[in-house]
Amino acid sequence: MKRMTCLVGLLGALWSTPAVAQVAAPQALQLLGEHDLFSVSGVTLGGAAPVMPVVIRHQERWAGSKPVTALTPQFSSAWLTASELSALARSHPGWRFEWAPPRHVLLDKAAAWTRSIQFRAETARAGAGAVVGVIDTGIDPDHPDFQNLDGTTRIAWLLDFSRNPAGLHPDLEERYGCTTLAPCAIYSAKDLDDAKQMGRSVTSDSFGHGTHVTSLAAGNGLSTDPSRYIGVAPEAQLIIVRGDRGASGSFYDADILIGTSFVFERSEEMGLPAVVNLSLGSDFGAHDGSSALEEGLAEFVGDDFPGRAIVVAAGNSGAVYDGLLAKYPDPWGTHTEVHVPHSSSVRVPVITPKSQKDKTTARVYIWVTSRPGDELEVGLDDSQGEWIPPLGYGRAAAFKRGELTVTIFNGAQSLDSPLSIPNAAVVVLDGTWKAGETFALRFEGHGSASIWLQSDGDLSPNAGSVGALVPRALKEGTINLPGSHPELIAVGATINRLSWPTRDGSVIKVSSFGSVENPPTDGTAYFSSAGPNASGVLKPDISAPGAFLVGAMSRLADPAHTNATGIFSGAGVCASGVDCLVVDDFHAVTTGTSMAAPQVAGAVALLLEGDPSLTQSRVRALLQAGAHRLSGRIGLEQQVGAGGLDTLGALEAQLLEGGVAGEVADPDPDKSWMSVAPSFAHPDPAWPFEVYVELRTSSGHIADEVTSEQLDLLVGNGKLSEPLTRIAPGLWRARVAADAGSGGQHMSLLTRFRGQTLMSRSLPIAVDAHLVDVVPRARGGCSHAPADPSSGGLWVLGVLLGAGWRRRYSMSTK
Repeated sequence: MKRMTCLVGLLGALWSTPAVAQVAAPQALQLLGEHDLFSVSGVTLGGAAPVMPVVIRHQERWAGSKPVTALTPQFSSAWLTASELSALARSHPGWRFEWAPPRHVLLDKAAAWTRSIQFRAETARAGAGAVVGVIDTGIDPDHPDFQNLDGTTRIAWLLDFSRNPAGLHPDLEERYGCTTLAPCAIYSAKDLDDAKQMGRSVTSDSFGHGTHVTSLAAGNGLSTDPSRYIGVAPEAQLIIVRGDRGASGSFYDADILIGTSFVFERSEEMGLPAVVNLSLGSDFGAHDGSSALEEGLAEFVGDDFPGRAIVVAAGNSGAVYDGLLAKYPDPWGTHTEVHVPHSSSVRVPVITPKSQKDKTTARVYIWVTSRPGDELEVGLDDSQGEWIPPLGYGRAAAFKRGELTVTIFNGAQSLDSPLSIPNAAVVVLDGTWKAGETFALRFEGHGSASIWLQSDGDLSPNAGSVGALVPRALKEGTINLPGSHPELIAVGATINRLSWPTRDGSVIKVSSFGSVENPPTDGTAYFSSAGPNASGVLKPDISAPGAFLVGAMSRLADPAHTNATGIFSGAGVCASGVDCLVVDDFHAVTTGTSMAAPQVAGAVALLLEGDPSLTQSRVRALLQAGAHRLSGRIGLEQQVGAGGLDTLGALEAQLLEGGVAGEVADPDPDKSWMSVAPSFAHPDPAWPFEVYVELRTSSGHIADEVTSEQLDLLVGNGKLSEPLTRIAPGLWRARVAADAGSGGQHMSLLTRFRGQTLMSRSLPIAVDAHLVDVVPRARGGCSHAPADPSSGGLWVLGVLLGAGWRRRYSMSTK
């Protein structure tokens, strides 16, 4: 019992009540033992002994000494051996050491939607007065899109976690914890230029994701004449962090936080504002912003840190599939919700898709969140029937069958024990089992369970798998971590283009996408994760082009040079021998919210250049206030956020906020819109959600000549939790909740201007989405020609069509 309590507690170190409701790693070490604990969470890097990447919470700022790297007043990070973990725990009993599975990485016609070219023309701002920081798989420093006209690099600083300390900046390498045990190296612009002159490179990006992402934010297009593929902020200074240690597209929380600190501290030294882009994410966690990674990132920004902003990808977990297993209801995906009536039992199947192998070797992390007052017991069945009996709150156990170990830890309602985890449970499947096996979560008791799945090993997107899936899946609520934090700017994806030229002179045309024939552009991309977060906060915050983006291609990711190991290899997508994703020798096409986020980061750089005093909340408000209403097909409203990125609209909001007179006109009902965080309301006054109101004049400009006395929001079968309040020019926000006992009815939302109806909405009220009259069923996947439609490979976040789902899109070559 003790052994499994520690194991799962460590795996689930991101609980919804972070100050007191997590399992401490030192206790896990004491009860589980070094060998078993580090076989789950340890990583062997530069030394012989495995080390564990941890994020440390403390109550006051830590001065910092090896092996701990101080980051913010309440957070530090470290890569610790077992002895170091034990020693630090003994000397600092108030600290909490937290671990999580690695996060994964989750472009020109896009300017037509974002209006970035017009922005630069009207303002003469192109990002030169700001820094764009990118934490990703690295960068190709020799790519012309990241060089100045004289051939020198635009990369001001580089932190590379894949290399041993270079010794060129020993003080900085010590500051950021670069050791032979947990390697990293730091290079300046001069170091990169010197290396280039000597004919060598000190860093690389064989995966290709980071190079592509960086170009969308700040590429200058110098690789082609005339410049064609230009990022949003092409003159911005660059600070790059290669965060994956093994060219795998996987990132540890500790490294992400160190990299963020590096960007902000180096940019502050340069005297410039900065935005950090994180095109990475995870489905594992409470989805309410309470993880150590999310809260640690949020500490870097806020009202106390003007000139700083963080932008993250919303995730590619919105794809759902039909027809995978006939005896269970469609659709299938990585997230669902179930309601367990009193004294009943509910089973939720978990399928692990078949592959070409007879056995599957993988890990499946299952996160279950319930509400205060719920009492859910959690067990597991397999294809042979009932296996692990449901465990009540406060219980943990491990069961082994053959080469598979299943661990369940069900959190306790009491906060007295350091091992208590209120309102959450974790189930971990770890090992080898028959390919195609179907498991089932079994819930008993009463309450509502929100379930998220994350898969690694053979079931990882990197391995070409859709991962473990559940039936009756929901797009809604699939927003990834760290994007679920209310203060971080999460970006969803829209359709940018449906055709592109290739290096061999062909033209690729996509005729169906996500089961939609000839989809219009400027609509939602079906894979894009949807909100709200678990606390009812509107997510994503905004959307941007993310489907079929042309951006810079790293030399080492060019399939002509790399034996098809990069993200542009086209395996399972292109016909044999055809590089259908490669546009020219310097650029290629890919898809995902990973590609949407950097465009917003570039827009933030433009705003910061104009006003370096902007804070994270003001940046988000300006982006949302200036957003445009999508003109294409919207699969699910909860994938959109406040609207689509419009840099000119954000500029208009910035000018209005600065006192520049705008259009004097009333809001137009046909041009204004309302964004509602969920698609349905729970019959619970303690379960509120956000409603945003965007006001536009008949000409489409921001309508800001409105007072709180003139604008109101009426709620039927519910109440206002927070009043309708102006957030930015033309942007208003409220929080509402349904009445208790109102299940089966509808909530009405009526916005009035001067007593006259401006817009209205109606939301069903139900205890879970499956009791709503019409459950959102936006399907995913695509098939293509000339390649076999059933052979679509799967990609990491940001590879063609995102990650984690089988393609069924139609594509032709001309």
